[in-house]
Amino acid sequence: MLFRSIPPEPLVPIQLPPGFSATFTLANNTAAPHMFTFPWQYWATNKIVFTVYDTNDAALWTSVQIPVDPPPLAPPVEIILNSHAKWSQTVFVPLNPYSALLPDGIYRLEATISGTPLFSADASFQVKNLQAGPIQH
Repeated sequence: MLFRSIPPEPLVPIQLPPGFSATFTLANNTAAPHMFTFPWQYWATNKIVFTVYDTNDAALWTSVQIPVDPPPLAPPVEIILNSHAKWSQTVFVPLNPYSALLPDGIYRLEATISGTPLFSADASFQVKNLQAGPIQH
């Protein structure tokens, strides 16, 4: 039996769009379970929502598609976060949400539980677009 070695494909670097990763974790460090109520199943499936706001609190990007027409009479969904359990989600936050880089400025990233009780966290970040060109020595 003959075996022929196949040369590996050359590695091609992945071109990521400008942006960064963000993680939100909600941990129940108590001895009791904690009940959350979500408006309907879509929000129970998307427990954690990330949103980028500008300095006027206008939402520029969100990690989920906001439904326009919720199902009629959709029942709320209850989910238990057990004792010593956690929910965690990591997303890629693009700095070009509409195919153009965000202008220079200060922005706020907020991560929120999409049900009640409400838990959230936020962080500010600054965008500074650099002029491309040859490096001067």
